[in-house]
Parts: sequence; C-alpha cells; structure tokens
Amino acid sequence: MSFLTHVRVLFLLLLTPLSFPALADPASGLTCGIYKEPRSQIRVLNHELLQQSFATETTLHHYRLEGSKLKRVTLEELVDTTMDVSADGKTITDPMFKFNYVLKEEQPCLTNLPQPKTEVGKTCWNDLRACKKMMYEIDTAQLKQLCEDHIDSACSRWEARASAEKSGQSLFATVTGIPAAPAQEYTDTMAALCRSGVSAKLCTEAAKAQWRSGQYLAARDLLQVACAAPINDGASCQKVANLASLTEQDIASPASGIPVGAFALRETGDPDITIAEDGVVNMRGIAPVKAQEEQGIIRIGHNKGGAFAFRRAGNDTLIGLDFWNQLKVYHLRHDAE
Repeated sequence: MSFLTHVRVLFLLLLTPLSFPALADPASGLTCGIYKEPRSQIRVLNHELLQQSFATETTLHHYRLEGSKLKRVTLEELVDTTMDVSADGKTITDPMFKFNYVLKEEQPCLTNLPQPKTEVGKTCWNDLRACKKMMYEIDTAQLKQLCEDHIDSACSRWEARASAEKSGQSLFATVTGIPAAPAQEYTDTMAALCRSGVSAKLCTEAAKAQWRSGQYLAARDLLQVACAAPINDGASCQKVANLASLTEQDIASPASGIPVGAFALRETGDPDITIAEDGVVNMRGIAPVKAQEEQGIIRIGHNKGGAFAFRRAGNDTLIGLDFWNQLKVYHLRHDAE
C-alpha cells in the first residue's frame, strides 16, 4: 500500500497561530516558516514539527536540532533521517539528495496539542525511534491507545491488527479489490481525532473509513474539515468540490445496469471513463475492456491485479469503491461527444 494511501493521525498539533509575527523558535533555533528548493519545500511548524512537501506527497516529521544537525522522524512510518542546518538557521540541506532549502517566508509558530495521556503513549513520544520496534510488541488495545494519543503510525497498525482478527475481511479485500469496511470503533475514533486535530491527512484517513462503510456524505463532511485544516496541501479541497453534487437521494436510489457515456471526476473535466453501448470501457491507463456487473457492483478489469469497482448513485454518477478510487465520484458528462 502506498505511503500516499495511509498517512494517518496528526496529532500533536492543536495548531493555533500565535498573535505576534513569525520569529525563530528559541527551543529549536529554526525560524517557523517556508524553506524552499526548486522541487519541494519544508515548512517548520514549531520547535517539534516540520512538514516536507513534494509534488505528490506531504509528510510530517518530529524533529530536534542538535548543533548543526537536524534529526527528524516521520510520524507516519517512524523513519529517522538527518539533515544539516546553516549557522544562521536560514538554510536546511538534505545531504542525501543534495537539496538546499532556503527560508523564503516566515510564519507564526504553532502550538502543540496536550501531551499523550497513557503510559505507552508517553514512552513512544519520549523515543520515537524506539517506538517503531514497540509497535510490533504491544497488543491491539495499546495500539488504540497510541492512536488516541496522536501517534500517527499507530492508527494504521491498529486498524490492520483489528481487521486481521476478524475472519474473512482481509481475504475479501484481496480478492475483490474493495477494501473491507473497518470496525465501527475505528471509524468513530478516527472521526473524533479528525475533528479535534489539524491534519488534512488524518481527516482523509478518517474519511476513507467512512467511505468504506458506505457513509459517503459523512466522508465528505470529514474532507471538508480536512480542507480547512491548518496543515493542508490543497488536495482535500479538490476532493470536496468533486463530491459536492452527491446527494442522499442518489445514494439511496442506485440505478441498475451498466451506464453508457463519458464520466469525469469533475463536471467540467475531461472524461476519465467512457463506456460504450456494448459495455466496452475506455479508461486512462488501461486497454479497452468490457465492464461486468454483479450484485449492483460494476467492475472494470485492469492490469493492477484486480478490477476497478463502482456502484451507481442515481442515473449519472459512479461512486468509486476500490483501493484506487476511494473518495472519488465520477459524473456523467452530458456535453461530451
């Protein structure tokens, strides 16, 4: 599974901007704000957190400044790396890829959420490098505690562990390409963490849990929270706009049969899926293939080891169900040739 797909819990940030201009954070020696190089950027949030963004991904890191060395650990996978910092704190250098990030925009530093409340959570935050090993040793209940204590990577592990303990779910997802619905406890916990935090990624994962449970409008609501989150890369707002026309009436009244026409992610976008009257599908990235329908699920085979899967909402909308099309709704283009 791509790191893009499971970017989980955001955490420690209740991120409220301070009322005074951006200043160097005295605890870190770094200036809060945007450091840029031609292909990517680093946003220093405060004395503990920074965000690194490339064109297709954004990762959150916990960091410490030790002399001229910036020690950081990703909060998604708990991978540690080291970068160099100039004497004036205005340049951050990635020695592996030879990237030089130069401070371009100062911003207010952000404050943190309360510290973890559980003993296992406190232990993890005190040593995130050792925390990675701990993830394999603790039980499901403790993984949930870590997730609730805003240890990002624990949420995905908690869900995977809980799902593995349920008979048949993982097999169903593997065979059909449709992720199994998560436990209600996980869905509720992630929704609460989304609404109390500031991370677009966390809210996207919470939205996916609702989506997999068939709660499409609830998923849209959480994406709206993600769109307004202080830590956001803009992708959530695009997803919300695409889902704007989805209605409860359409969801409750799915049409039957394989539709005909050109479908796009946005009403004004270029068609992504074109279905002919004989059921043959032209879709970006795959060879023409005939769609199949089974128990209300439309399947389009592909070369990724399975099939794209959709259900209809009303006459003109396809809701994505598979791993690749979660949080996506395809709209019929009435003006497409």
